[in-house]
Amino acid sequence: MPYIWTEPDLFVEHNDVEVYHTYRNDRYDDGVKEFWYTTNLLSTDNDFDIRDLENYDTTKSHKEILIEAIEKGFITKEEI
Repeated sequence: MPYIWTEPDLFVEHNDVEVYHTYRNDRYDDGVKEFWYTTNLLSTDNDFDIRDLENYDTTKSHKEILIEAIEKGFITKEEI
């Protein structure tokens, strides 16, 4: 069965930094990974686990954590 590439869904855009979902088994239909995100649409080199961020806090939403991480410079714009 042939597969087609599907662009990941944008989860957060803040200060010109874009953070996208990553997907189980690299398949869109398998759903998003709960804690993994990326800043690169074309490679897995920039995939990261949100729990590894210095500002990770279980009382905050993932969007809040990612926005704060961008503001603190923990996540930067992907230069393609």
